[in-house]
Amino acid sequence: MKVASAGPRKSSSGKVAVIVIIVAVIAIAAAAVWVFFFASSPEATVEAYMQASIEGDVEKMNSLLSSDSQKVPAVMGQALRQAGENQTEPDYSVGSAEINGNRAIVPVTTKMPEQAQQMGLAGDGMTLRFGLVKEKGAWKIDTQRTQALMMEDMSDMLQNIDWSKVFESAPDGE
Repeated sequence: MKVASAGPRKSSSGKVAVIVIIVAVIAIAAAAVWVFFFASSPEATVEAYMQASIEGDVEKMNSLLSSDSQKVPAVMGQALRQAGENQTEPDYSVGSAEINGNRAIVPVTTKMPEQAQQMGLAGDGMTLRFGLVKEKGAWKIDTQRTQALMMEDMSDMLQNIDWSKVFESAPDGE
C-alpha cells in the first residue's frame, strides 16, 4: 500500500536562502541605524575633546585632532587642560554645528567666573568656535582653523566689553 504525499517537498536549500535574505536585511538595517545614530558628528567630536581636556587625557585629545594638527605642538590642548584642572563638572555647552561639506564649525560656550561677569567681561558666558574637518569619515579638530576662529571670537569679545565696568570693579591701588 502506497501512502499519498501531502504535496511537493520544500528543499532545504530554499529555507537556507530565505534565512540568508532575512539575515542580510537585518544586517543592512543595523548598519543604517549605526550610521544614522552613532556615526561621527562634529558636536560629538568637540564634546569628546572637551571632556578629554578636563580629564587630562592627552592621548584621547590627540586622537580627535586632524592628521595635520597632530604634527604641531598641542598649545590649544594644554590651555584647555589647565582651564579644566579644577573642574569637577563640565562648565560649558556645545552648540549646533554649522556644516559646509567636509568642514564644520562648532561653538562652545563656557561659563565666565563671577568676578569676570561683574567686570562686564563677556556677560555670563563666552563662546569660542572650533573648526573641524572630516577625514576618512570621522570629524576631527583642525587646530589651525580653531585657533584662527578663537582669535576672531576673542577680538569680538574685547570690542564688546563695557570698559567702564572693568575699571569700576578694579581694586584700588592703595
